[in-house]
Amino acid sequence: MNKSKKTIYIILLVGLLARLFLFFNFLDSPAFFYDDDSFDYVQLAENLRVNRIFSWDIHSSSFCIRQFLRIIL
Repeated sequence: MNKSKKTIYIILLVGLLARLFLFFNFLDSPAFFYDDDSFDYVQLAENLRVNRIFSWDIHSSSFCIRQFLRIIL
Protein backbone atom coordinates (compact mmCIF):
# COMPACT_ATOMS: atom_id res chain seq x y z
CA MET A 1 0.00 0.00 0.00
CA ASN A 2 1.47 3.34 -0.97
CA LYS A 3 1.69 6.31 1.36
CA SER A 4 -1.24 8.29 -0.07
CA LYS A 5 -3.69 5.39 0.31
CA LYS A 6 -2.49 4.82 3.85
CA THR A 7 -3.01 8.51 4.66
CA ILE A 8 -6.53 8.44 3.23
CA TYR A 9 -7.41 5.35 5.26
CA ILE A 10 -6.07 6.97 8.43
CA ILE A 11 -8.12 10.13 7.80
CA LEU A 12 -11.27 8.07 7.16
CA LEU A 13 -10.67 5.97 10.26
CA VAL A 14 -10.16 9.05 12.45
CA GLY A 15 -13.36 10.58 11.05
CA LEU A 16 -15.31 7.39 11.70
CA LEU A 17 -13.98 7.13 15.25
CA ALA A 18 -14.85 10.78 15.94
CA ARG A 19 -18.39 10.25 14.63
CA LEU A 20 -18.86 7.09 16.68
CA PHE A 21 -17.51 8.82 19.79
CA LEU A 22 -19.97 11.70 19.39
CA PHE A 23 -22.84 9.32 18.70
CA PHE A 24 -22.27 7.13 21.75
CA ASN A 25 -21.26 10.01 24.01
CA PHE A 26 -24.47 11.98 23.34
CA LEU A 27 -26.80 9.01 22.85
CA ASP A 28 -28.82 9.89 25.96
CA SER A 29 -29.21 13.55 24.96
CA PRO A 30 -32.23 14.18 22.69
CA ALA A 31 -30.91 17.64 21.84
CA PHE A 32 -28.04 15.98 19.98
CA PHE A 33 -30.47 14.38 17.52
CA TYR A 34 -33.14 17.08 17.41
CA ASP A 35 -33.11 19.37 14.41
CA ASP A 36 -35.04 22.62 14.81
CA ASP A 37 -36.27 22.70 11.22
CA SER A 38 -37.61 19.15 11.23
CA PHE A 39 -40.66 19.44 13.49
CA ASP A 40 -42.71 17.24 11.16
CA TYR A 41 -40.17 14.44 11.39
CA VAL A 42 -40.00 14.70 15.17
CA GLN A 43 -43.79 14.69 15.27
CA LEU A 44 -43.91 11.58 13.08
CA ALA A 45 -41.32 9.84 15.25
CA GLU A 46 -43.32 10.67 18.37
CA ASN A 47 -46.47 9.26 16.77
CA LEU A 48 -44.64 6.08 15.83
CA ARG A 49 -43.28 5.81 19.38
CA VAL A 50 -46.78 5.86 20.88
CA ASN A 51 -48.13 3.41 18.26
CA ARG A 52 -50.11 5.83 16.11
CA ILE A 53 -48.50 4.34 13.01
CA PHE A 54 -47.96 6.94 10.25
CA SER A 55 -50.33 9.67 11.35
CA TRP A 56 -48.91 13.18 10.97
CA ASP A 57 -51.48 14.47 13.45
CA ILE A 58 -50.43 14.62 17.09
CA HIS A 59 -53.93 14.10 18.48
CA SER A 60 -54.86 10.59 19.52
CA SER A 61 -58.25 10.90 17.85
CA SER A 62 -56.65 11.41 14.45
CA PHE A 63 -57.40 9.18 11.53
CA CYS A 64 -54.40 6.96 10.89
CA ILE A 65 -53.46 3.93 8.85
CA ARG A 66 -54.24 1.48 11.66
CA GLN A 67 -57.80 2.81 11.91
CA PHE A 68 -58.13 2.72 8.13
CA LEU A 69 -57.01 -0.91 8.04
CA ARG A 70 -59.54 -1.81 10.75
CA ILE A 71 -62.30 -0.31 8.62
CA ILE A 72 -61.42 -2.02 5.35
CA LEU A 73 -60.45 -5.39 6.82
